[in-house]
Amino acid sequence: MSLPESLDLSNNELVTFVGAGGKKTAIHKLLSSDQPGHTFPMLYTTTTKMPPPQDIPLRIRDKQQLNTQLSDWNSTIAIASGEVSDPSRVPKKFTGYSPDVIDSIFSGQERGWVLVKGDGARQREIKAPGQNEPQIPKKSTIVVPVISVQVVGSPLSKELAHRVEQIEYCTSLSRGDDIAAEDLGQLIAHKNGGCKSVPPTAEIIPMVNKADNSELEQAGKEVLLAAANRSKRISAGIICSLKNGYVSKYQQLSSSSTG
Repeated sequence: MSLPESLDLSNNELVTFVGAGGKKTAIHKLLSSDQPGHTFPMLYTTTTKMPPPQDIPLRIRDKQQLNTQLSDWNSTIAIASGEVSDPSRVPKKFTGYSPDVIDSIFSGQERGWVLVKGDGARQREIKAPGQNEPQIPKKSTIVVPVISVQVVGSPLSKELAHRVEQIEYCTSLSRGDDIAAEDLGQLIAHKNGGCKSVPPTAEIIPMVNKADNSELEQAGKEVLLAAANRSKRISAGIICSLKNGYVSKYQQLSSSSTG
């Protein structure tokens, strides 16, 4: 199964990725997807900061004139509002746009995918959002909370997790506790975790990445079931190993959710 198939994407979608453990990789997989009949444009941007994308052109566009300047958008491009003067962890970074600007871009297009990186994770495997995160456009049709299943069995630490204290708040974990699949499901489904600030009209499809072997795939299933048992808004999810090209979708996960 391809990633676009697993997300059941139509020819007009605004998809926002949040979390940690594969957001940028998933977006680039979609940008490079070669689907039969796929002739519509794709646009990549962020509501926070992003490194320059691979293999697609990046355009710097002033937000005040953005819609006019994108009138010829008919291909796959990335857009940003400017370059970060002193980036951390990478040689270059670019700033994106506020959610309402991205909503306006999406509203102005009849066909195409707008793919949005909705928060940062400082290259960690899991995260919980900060006070002003995530920044999700209200017109998002799908929100994808991403998480890495490779942390299962490892102790909760700042080396693996971004914002440990907030993860403690969203789960039953304390710093140093071994992370279980149940904990990751709890983090995804929590209103201050993976489901934070998701617009009421958006579909939530969690993505459990880095399931690089059968044991991690089984753990991924447990993560999705735990998330679905805690949120009525989660009924399907994806288990994948993006680096290995493996993608599988699980549907009708649970009917016993409480949140």
